[in-house]
Amino acid sequence: MAGLTGPTERVLTGLRETGEMVAFKHTVFALPFVVISLITAAAPGWPTAHIWLWMAVAMVSARTAAMSFNRLADHQIDTNNPRTANRALPAGRLSRNFAWTVTGISAALFLFAAASLNSLCLVLAPPALTVLFCYSYTKRFTASSHLWLGLALGIAPVGAWIAVTGSLAGPPVVLGAAVMFWVAGFDLIYACQDSEFDAAAGLQPDRGAVALIADRVEGNLLAAGQEIEKLRLILGEGKVTADDVGSAVANSSRFDVFKLVDAALTGDAKRALRILSGLRAEGVEPVIVVWALTRELRTLANLTDTIAAGTDLASGMQKNGVWNNRQALVRSCIGRHQHGDFHRLLKAANQADQAAKGQLRADPWLLSTDIVMGISTR
Repeated sequence: MAGLTGPTERVLTGLRETGEMVAFKHTVFALPFVVISLITAAAPGWPTAHIWLWMAVAMVSARTAAMSFNRLADHQIDTNNPRTANRALPAGRLSRNFAWTVTGISAALFLFAAASLNSLCLVLAPPALTVLFCYSYTKRFTASSHLWLGLALGIAPVGAWIAVTGSLAGPPVVLGAAVMFWVAGFDLIYACQDSEFDAAAGLQPDRGAVALIADRVEGNLLAAGQEIEKLRLILGEGKVTADDVGSAVANSSRFDVFKLVDAALTGDAKRALRILSGLRAEGVEPVIVVWALTRELRTLANLTDTIAAGTDLASGMQKNGVWNNRQALVRSCIGRHQHGDFHRLLKAANQADQAAKGQLRADPWLLSTDIVMGISTR
C-alpha cells in the first residue's frame, strides 16, 4: 500500500485482514448452485431485482458469519497449528471482540435479508445459522463433520428456491443433496490422505501435527511415510502434537530450534545466529524455524499488550502459560523492548512463513535472520 498513510492505510489493512479472516474470495463457491436454483424456480420468468439483491446479501452475510464464528471456535487450534498460526486472529492482528462483532453484524444482516425475501425464509433463517455455526464443533466429536460441511453448503440452493417461490419443493432438495454429498466427498478424500500412514505407524496426530508434517513434505506421500516412520521411531506410538513433531525434528539435528529461541530471548545474538546457520546447514526446513519463532513472538506480543493494559508481568505470564523455568528468559527479553516491537516482528514472521511455503518471493532464512536479530537486540 505504498503512498498511503495514516487512517486510510489502517482502514485498508483492516479490510484486507477481515476479508482474509472470513475468506471472502471463496464466497462465490456456492454461487453457481444458488443461481441455478433461482433461475429454475422463477421459470419461465426471471427472478426480480429485489430477490437477486437480498439473496446476494443473504449469501454473503451468512457465509461471513459462519467463517468468522469458525475462526473464533478454532482460535486456540489455529494458534497451535503452524500452518494457521499466522492468520489474523491467532497472530493478534485482529481481536476476538472484533471477530464477534463481525459475526453478530453478519448474522443480523442475514436475518434482515431473509425477512426482506419472505416469511418462510425468515422462519428458516435461525435453523440455517445453527447448521452453519454447529459445523465448527462437529469436527471435534464426529467423523460425519464432512457431511455436515456438505449440508452447510447444500442448504444454499434450497434457500434460493424458497426465496423465489415462498415454498419448498422436490427439485431444490435434490440439488441440495447433490451439493451436500459432493462437498462431503472431496472433503473426506482430502482428510484421508495420511490416514493409512498414521494407522500403520500407530500414531494419533492432532491437527497441528498433521499440518506441520504436511508443510514439511509438500504433498509427497513417500516423504510423508518416511517422516511418520521416523516419528514413530523417535516418539513411539500414541498421540502426537505439533510440539512433538517440532521437538523430534529438532532432536534429529545437532542444533535445536528451541535453543535458537532461547538464545534470542537471552539477547545472545551471536549464539542465536550460529544456531540458525547450523539449522540451515543441516537441512531443517525453514517452516519449522518460522513456526518456533512465531509461537514465541505471539506470546511476547500478548504479554506486552497485557502490561500496557495495566496487568503485571507475572500475572500475564501465568495467564499465557509461560513455564516457570522460562519466565526469566521472557522477562529479560521484554525488558529490552518497547510495546509494539513484537507485533512488528510478528508481521515479519508472517512474511517469512509465506516465503517458506513458496507464497512470497523472498528468502525465508534471511527473513528469519532479521527476526532473530530483532528479538535478540533492541
